[in-house]
Amino acid sequence: MLFALSLLAALAAADPNAKVDAPAEPTLVPLLATLPEDGAWSKFEMKVEFSGQTHTVEWSVRSVGKGQQGGRDLRILETSLDQIGDLQQSVHRILVPVDGFGPNKDALGRAVRMWVKRGNDPIEMYDGIAGDAITNLWLTGATSDVKRQSEPQTIDCKGKSLKCDVFTGKSEPAVGDGTFRCDWRILQQKEVPFGLAGAKLKIRTTDGNEIDVDLKLLDYGKNAEAKLPDLLP
Repeated sequence: MLFALSLLAALAAADPNAKVDAPAEPTLVPLLATLPEDGAWSKFEMKVEFSGQTHTVEWSVRSVGKGQQGGRDLRILETSLDQIGDLQQSVHRILVPVDGFGPNKDALGRAVRMWVKRGNDPIEMYDGIAGDAITNLWLTGATSDVKRQSEPQTIDCKGKSLKCDVFTGKSEPAVGDGTFRCDWRILQQKEVPFGLAGAKLKIRTTDGNEIDVDLKLLDYGKNAEAKLPDLLP
């Protein structure tokens, strides 16, 4: 009874014309914006156009375990580029701090370790994603001139129509001795793992070439299995 009276009093005192602040607009949009339950996975079709040729591969991302380092909670993420045609298969295994996720945070940029397995080559290890320039470019996403578009975009996946928020932006990552100029269009959707429903990326390289990447969500689910399970924090 006391709780009900308190609630009524609060409603009576509320200003019906009070302005509700809109959510803060993002200043950056990483490719993987949210952290799903462990075991979640997503699979995408990735089309890459370069020098008049188009390559189509599957790119997947999954959460495959938990760990700790110095009392800090970590999540173990893996991304895979599956071999199709003459393109080399690769697996990236990344240790990401859980507290790195949140609005205007670049969680993958705060990774504490990354292992990379390309084809039959030996495994490489880095102290974070910055050691691998192309991976850093891809996962960091848009870092400047970020804008939320007024019109959402709907995609179809798993028999569902998913309404997605659309963000555009730019980035200029250093790659080798040059700087690449990137234009992004990223689709975010709360129901899918990592909040990623698709993306388009145009890369202009230092030598004047252009690369177009189109990422389309194909499937997502639970009970992900690691491809590099023996690499632990």
